[in-house]
Amino acid sequence: MNMGQPFDTAFSVNPVEQQIFYQACITGDDSLQHSYHSQYYPQTLKALSNHVDSITQTLNELSVFSWETDAKQHPRLPLVSSHNEFIWDTFELVRQYLDSLSVASG
Repeated sequence: MNMGQPFDTAFSVNPVEQQIFYQACITGDDSLQHSYHSQYYPQTLKALSNHVDSITQTLNELSVFSWETDAKQHPRLPLVSSHNEFIWDTFELVRQYLDSLSVASG
């Protein structure tokens, strides 16, 4: 099962940019933080979308596993399945929100 990959952006591979952004956060430089957020908005949105896709895919795989598993052998399976369904529903709402941001941004 795919448990997701770390965020992979241009920002994450540029240690100088990373350090400048970190210092802006530590010193409370809101203007510089906003500048970085604006600059990396498309990459951040894509990374979040990929993360949501990965989690929902994993939850789908777990659902299939739970359907194929005898609940008598695993008495907590219905509780775990219910929890996973709740998490999937939550991530689906996040997916819809991210999609709306993607449409709004271009």
